[in-house]
Amino acid sequence: MIGTRRTFRIVNTLLPLLTMASAAAFAQTAPPPLSYQVLQQLQNNPTALNELLNQPAAPQAAPAPAGTISSASATGTWTAVTNLGGVSLSNPLLLTDGTVIVHNQQARDWWKLTPDVNGNYATGTWSKFAMLPSGYGPLYFGSEVLPDGRVVTNGGEYNLGVANDTNLGAIYYPSFGAWTSVTPPSFMANIGDSPSVVLDDGTYLLGDCCAFNPPQAGLFNATPPFTSVNWTLTGTDKANGSFNEEGWTVLPSGNVIAVDVAVYSGQTSEIYSPVTGDWSTGGDGRTAQHVHHGCDLSV
Repeated sequence: MIGTRRTFRIVNTLLPLLTMASAAAFAQTAPPPLSYQVLQQLQNNPTALNELLNQPAAPQAAPAPAGTISSASATGTWTAVTNLGGVSLSNPLLLTDGTVIVHNQQARDWWKLTPDVNGNYATGTWSKFAMLPSGYGPLYFGSEVLPDGRVVTNGGEYNLGVANDTNLGAIYYPSFGAWTSVTPPSFMANIGDSPSVVLDDGTYLLGDCCAFNPPQAGLFNATPPFTSVNWTLTGTDKANGSFNEEGWTVLPSGNVIAVDVAVYSGQTSEIYSPVTGDWSTGGDGRTAQHVHHGCDLSV
């Protein structure tokens, strides 16, 4: 999701350049799907952008009848990439330079996949990435890429193989090539396997796995330094369950949707508004029902 939303942000930066093309030309052409690397190049190359816009438009399929899902959205193929033998990978993240990092479960190390010169990840190269701070090797945790290229991780249902819903965290600075520890929100004794997401304004939103009355979430502005004074309690009026093991998605409106995953949740989804800091009902979410036991969820 982060890669998709980052692409949206880059496209937004290209909109002023689009005005350089005539309205008629724009109406008759449809830019082809672009990779993140190409979007970066076009951002500073209006001539190439104009050439792209003046390419003949690709044939467009007839719109699907109302209430149906077009099969066009399901086209494409998967291609295997070179595997890392003996490493259990999790939390893949697309960095702003186009490389991908993945975490070695319950350990401190990360691995990086660099695409080849043609941008092909299938024939890319794996290399060792920076290790997390000493004492922090999570499993089932929140992780996001911030707009300025930094990477943040928080919590973990397990830490170095111990189930403790840790509130440890770390942030990676590309300029230093290293991780540094993060002070957790003072109001979160546990973070565990909680959700996280980056809002449209670049602010990072993080849940608390084990706060039930009421559930709690915190957010901070992404501006360094990354310290506890940046954290702000948010997320009032969440009616159901906790944040444990939820998945958060930023909607086109900028709001965040979550599907409740506890049996007493009332089969609902809920929506968080960054403007008001409140949660409200989002409709039926019964397909995500799980059984809750303590601070953990099991299917």
